[in-house]
Amino acid sequence: GRNRTDPRRAEAGVAADRRQLGPEQHVGRLDHQQERRGQGDEQADGAHEARRLRGVGQPPEQGRVEQDPEQLWSTVVAAGLRALAEGGDVDCVGIGNQGETVLAWRLSTGRPVTTAMVWQDRRAVAVTDRLADRAAALHQRTGLPLDPYFAAPKMAWLRENLLDDAQGRDPDIVVSTIDAWVLHRACGVYVSDASTAGRTMLLDVDRVAWDEQAC
Repeated sequence: GRNRTDPRRAEAGVAADRRQLGPEQHVGRLDHQQERRGQGDEQADGAHEARRLRGVGQPPEQGRVEQDPEQLWSTVVAAGLRALAEGGDVDCVGIGNQGETVLAWRLSTGRPVTTAMVWQDRRAVAVTDRLADRAAALHQRTGLPLDPYFAAPKMAWLRENLLDDAQGRDPDIVVSTIDAWVLHRACGVYVSDASTAGRTMLLDVDRVAWDEQAC
């Protein structure tokens, strides 16, 4: 049988590598799922057994997590068609979505203008930092802590950094959560629901209405 690396020994080797490289660089780990895809156990184990690095890399931008909206849309359509094929007549459709993921898109066509900033994306920390003195008031009104995890800080960061001046003034370009975009592409309406709106930091949870001060 094949010898496998003891996970504790592998982790000790990774820790030693990190001390040599410094905190700003990243080493492939056995438990990092994205880095493991397509790699056999022999390759990963061999790297740790020999205490040699197979490669070192840095992320393109700290905190950046994005998706291709068109690819996302194509998977929604494919899944919907499969469900219709298997289920026959349909009375209603529900959308389970990434409630804090946002993008910019055109109302006239439904076509995306930017990539989608996924809920894990942390680049909007610059927005939350400058709103720190309003954190308590926002929490009171929206029920959410001030954090770049939620949609509103991402929306503000996207407008400031991913849209140029002309796009920012264009009334045809909107920035929304992913559910509003999917519904528009599917049905031609520009709407969301209270549950997703409640994850934006823009909804007054007592009135269940958009909060003017937060917006």
